[in-house]
Amino acid sequence: MERYDVLLGVHPAASADEIEEAYQNRKREIAPERFTPDSEEHRRALLAMRELDRAYDEALMTTFTPIRAGLPKATQSRPPASGGALQPPITPASSPAAAPQPPIQPSPPPYESFVSVRSSYAPPSNPAAAKELKGLVGETFVSFSDAQLLNMDIGTLRESQMTSGEGAGVLAFGIEDPLLRFYVRAYLGFAFFDLLMTLLLGVAWRGMSSRYVSFIMETMPNLPLPQALAESQPSLPIVVATPFISMLYLFFCSLPMPIATRFFIMGQPAGNEAARWLLVFISVAAAHAIYAMTGFLFRLLPPAWAGSSASLFFVAPTLCLVTVRYQGE
Repeated sequence: MERYDVLLGVHPAASADEIEEAYQNRKREIAPERFTPDSEEHRRALLAMRELDRAYDEALMTTFTPIRAGLPKATQSRPPASGGALQPPITPASSPAAAPQPPIQPSPPPYESFVSVRSSYAPPSNPAAAKELKGLVGETFVSFSDAQLLNMDIGTLRESQMTSGEGAGVLAFGIEDPLLRFYVRAYLGFAFFDLLMTLLLGVAWRGMSSRYVSFIMETMPNLPLPQALAESQPSLPIVVATPFISMLYLFFCSLPMPIATRFFIMGQPAGNEAARWLLVFISVAAAHAIYAMTGFLFRLLPPAWAGSSASLFFVAPTLCLVTVRYQGE
């Protein structure tokens, strides 16, 4: 069989996420179910699928290799008696008088062994290649009992490593789903950036919102635009709250297209790079269309809450790229 990295098309030091994505893409390319059962094409596709599954298992085992050294002797298998045959136990009837044996003390519970789990791939000695791979091979310490180590399953290692990394930390907000967690982080990041620019640039930044400018020109038609914007300076609480409200509205305009495409139309991650960027273009256009169609709301709501349509050129692509690549169900 070819090397797993050749079959999967990944780097030998690829991460578990990269291996998973490459496996899913190759699986969709082979797809034995496309062919008539028992046909020559179907048999070849099944053989290719078996090779791919073996390469996938080997790649994961290379990424997560448990080190079993250092186990307590009580957990290691004992060698047989001399001669290779197991000796029957000596019964009291057949044994001579022997000194009384001390009572058997219960063995202490097995301690938790800390195992360094890391990739078994060794970087090349070539300095240029080693510099390229620097930082790709890391290690983490995971706690396992002796019984777990002796019956180690690769799924246990993967789950332990993944749950101990991405889901931890203050910025996780207690959210388990990675896509929803990304949405919350992106919303806060964009909102704080909008607030910072508002505090720094003031009139110039508010003037980027076409709806807000139209409202100011309607309410103060006899004043030049810079003077009208300066005189419409809102209070500090309104200035602080507006970026968070307007960013909610921009997310409302940006999310429908990528969510509908990923979960209801495609039903799977977008594997082709050209398709992803086409979806980004469509997402930006759809976000601007929703932004234009819902403009009537700001006849009743403060126009500043609409934000700037220029922000959609940053918000919509970011949300679309992450959504259409989402691996979950």
